[in-house]
Amino acid sequence: MAFNKAKAIEDAQKLFAQGKLKEAVNEYKKILAKEPKDQNVLNALGDLYVRLNSVPDALEYYIKLADIYAGDGFLVRGIAMYKKVSKLDPANMRALERLAELYTMQGMMGDARAHYLQLVDASLKANNAAKAMEVLQKVLDLDPHNVKIQMRLAELYERHGQPQQAAGVYRRLADHAIAEGRAADGQKWLQKALTLAPDSADVVLLQARQLMESGRGADALAVLKKLPKVEEHREASELLLAAHLAAGNAIVAEELAEKLFSADSSRFGGLLQLALHSAREKDAARAVGYLERVRETAFQHDPLHLLDIMREIAAALPDSAEALELMASTARQAQHQSALLEALRLQAVLAAAQQDFARAKELYNELVSLEPQNPEFTRQLNQMRQQLGEEVPAAEIEAAEAMAAAAPVADPCT
Repeated sequence: MAFNKAKAIEDAQKLFAQGKLKEAVNEYKKILAKEPKDQNVLNALGDLYVRLNSVPDALEYYIKLADIYAGDGFLVRGIAMYKKVSKLDPANMRALERLAELYTMQGMMGDARAHYLQLVDASLKANNAAKAMEVLQKVLDLDPHNVKIQMRLAELYERHGQPQQAAGVYRRLADHAIAEGRAADGQKWLQKALTLAPDSADVVLLQARQLMESGRGADALAVLKKLPKVEEHREASELLLAAHLAAGNAIVAEELAEKLFSADSSRFGGLLQLALHSAREKDAARAVGYLERVRETAFQHDPLHLLDIMREIAAALPDSAEALELMASTARQAQHQSALLEALRLQAVLAAAQQDFARAKELYNELVSLEPQNPEFTRQLNQMRQQLGEEVPAAEIEAAEAMAAAAPVADPCT
């Protein structure tokens, strides 16, 4: 005889109405055997088992139904069903995890975090520390700068014999605190990380950076020398070079920079450091020499970083025509107008100081074409024309003066 679903449902409902709950369960199970994803039947079986005080059986059917809802994209229904499970069994790890995941998908991060934290507690009560740590990492994905969560995760790692992982969390705490200017907190977390993983490259690098920023180049150097194969680590090697420069070991720093660059032209950072150091030492020839060697490679890697360094070098060497020309040509190549204006202005000032009025006029002409609303550029251009014996019409001078008078007064503090 063919299966009659409508008849089977009617029979089950009659049995339920008569209070024959177990018999109704058996009837619904016959339907489920034919249609295992029937949502109404799954819900009915769950409800029947609740009435029979058989919570584990009820949970089985409710979870199956919740999984179907969530899998079919009905997130709100899935959340409602998993909440039903949680009400019956507050420590149900399956329901807590799925609720957290579904709330995340809904963009309800506060609810997601709350359920993840409940799952952490449930995992620890079940002596499943590995699960608790995995879930705490998910919480950090939602709230990466939450100090309390990071501390809790680090303590769990530490308590369960994972010092490297704990040190990594403490290092991130230290890094963030230092970046925010909370030096005392940063030092506290850094010391925890060093105690747990004194040989960790990431931890040692942070310690060295902190020492460098506090002006303790010699101490940073001593710390970095403890790292094995320090020259193979890009960031560590550049920090080592900076520490040598800070400690007054310029020759050693130069040897290291040349060695790194010769082995791999992409490791040009050391030569850029030497260029900046030479500029600060007012050695324009060396600074320009280093820049010329690495400019193209550095530009391809990060033109904005290169321009930042060139700006520092130009500020340190305002009398170096070569350094200013390198900055101007790089700014042109990068199509970076503010850097180009800065370089051209410095070049024009230098040319005028050297009484090369023709060159100064050429530069101010370009500045005026780039920024015609700047009255200072127009005024300086007129002065260069006068220095060259050119007649500047009175109307042009008056117009420039009027523009200057109308221009906002510059704030001397900026």
